[in-house]
Amino acid sequence: MTLARITRLLRVDAARAVILGAALVLLYTGSAKLTGSRAFAETIASHDLLPRDLSPQIAWGVIAMELAVGTGALWLVLAQGRLRAAAASVALAFTAFAWYAGALVVFPPPAPASCGCAGAASALPADWGAITARNTLAAAGLALVACAAINARFEPRERRVLAPAM
Repeated sequence: MTLARITRLLRVDAARAVILGAALVLLYTGSAKLTGSRAFAETIASHDLLPRDLSPQIAWGVIAMELAVGTGALWLVLAQGRLRAAAASVALAFTAFAWYAGALVVFPPPAPASCGCAGAASALPADWGAITARNTLAAAGLALVACAAINARFEPRERRVLAPAM
């Protein structure tokens, strides 16, 4: 086995681990919100950023998105081996969370409020700047993984010298 092949395998395994970790985070947070969906809807309403009467629908949309993207990313990685598509989908989810938290930095809630990130487990008032930074870094890292040349067809191939035809 060549050094290039070993390096590629390590890079693919590291990318797979990062993507699977992010997918599991989405599955955990989505499941936590699912068990307390009413409380999560109230948390969204307390942010006073989106229409209050839509908070139950928005809560269910966020829960469905987290569970769908997390499950989809697991399937893409484990069953299909499609690391780029999985990384891109998870990166988009974290980008959406970063935008929402960033909006709450600019337009803070009227009273200190929880982020609801992990359902009822996140009852403390949120630090919207830290949440924005965390989700931005997660999205950027996953985007780098998605853009990395982890597919063999994009790898530089060993050069073969062909003998001239006679």
